[in-house]
Amino acid sequence: MSYARNRPEQLFLGFAAIYLILATVETAALGAPGLANALTFSGKLTGASLVLVSAVALAGAVAAGYLLTTRRNPRPHQATVRRQRGLLLICLASITVLVANLMILVAQFAVGDPTPALAVWMAFIVASAAVIAVAVARLDTRIPLPRKVAVGALVTGVLAVANFTYSQLYLPSKQEASIIATPVFGTPTKDADQGGVTVPFSVDFTIKGQGVMVLAATYDVSARVASLAREPRSEEQLAKDVQQGNEPSATTNVTGMEPVQAGWLIEPGSPYQAGEELKIDRFIRLPNPLRYDSVELDLYVAFVRSDRATLLSNPDSCSDDLSHCRWDLRQANALYQRIRQPVTIELTRDYQPHQGQFDWTEVTYTPGRDADNRYGVHLKVEHTRLALTNLG
Repeated sequence: MSYARNRPEQLFLGFAAIYLILATVETAALGAPGLANALTFSGKLTGASLVLVSAVALAGAVAAGYLLTTRRNPRPHQATVRRQRGLLLICLASITVLVANLMILVAQFAVGDPTPALAVWMAFIVASAAVIAVAVARLDTRIPLPRKVAVGALVTGVLAVANFTYSQLYLPSKQEASIIATPVFGTPTKDADQGGVTVPFSVDFTIKGQGVMVLAATYDVSARVASLAREPRSEEQLAKDVQQGNEPSATTNVTGMEPVQAGWLIEPGSPYQAGEELKIDRFIRLPNPLRYDSVELDLYVAFVRSDRATLLSNPDSCSDDLSHCRWDLRQANALYQRIRQPVTIELTRDYQPHQGQFDWTEVTYTPGRDADNRYGVHLKVEHTRLALTNLG
């Protein structure tokens, strides 16, 4: 004769055992990789919490299996105590699983995407609520402690969900990351044979707030073709300067801008830690006598926060000339990997000096939903100009 007194209780215990075993697998599958590979301490803490939930769920499954398979104890009081303890453990395990899946559901709606995994969390929430309701109903009303423990655990679980929402979702969104890039031209000098002019420039990079992975750090240098006007220019010509984006001048004819040089300052995909600084020196050479009155440097910087994602690189991620790169994104932890759609980042950079232009660096995300806020991806442009005067 089995320990369970009737068929409804046998069905309940069987369902509870299967549900808690599945919950053990679910939470362990999310928690173990997160504990091992999460990019942040909070991510590792989430992974550890889910591993702990899986251990509690396993204990509840063992309790359900024990009550389902053990024989009736000849001592009624001892049997009742064991049954109450087993039901209480099943109840606590179910509350723990409920809280864990509520946390996951909060993350899904707050920072995730509508993925098929949403149905999994919902199924565990419904199953948890059903098991808790039945277990609490079967706890002996003459023994108040089990019910008080169950209610206390449920209240604690609600507070845990609120704390999770604050620490995992709200706080990270308030943490900033940036790259301060400062381009500076040096003093131009004529070559010894007077055949050309060398213009040095440097770029200082400082990583602020969080570590980053640089997607692009490129520069374009253009020179303004200008000559002295033989006579003062008219108001119509000055207005035309304004329309073309040139500084209006009564003494200078501006033909336009010519591309001089472009290139990469940092290899795509390079990681840097918060607080790191680096200085990169470059130079350009112009023919002498000069046809230009100034040079302009445009600096393009794009990056991903390394506390929110990792670039999965391989030897074919970038073309040999770095004109095209493609990375798959790995999320900050295993939980986010399940609740977000796969993301791909592509970078294109087209050099066309023979056509008199350099195309801007383009960074695109597939899917592109809220990429800037989610991964801390930014594209910033710095501009500086140097008048070609006082050549040494």
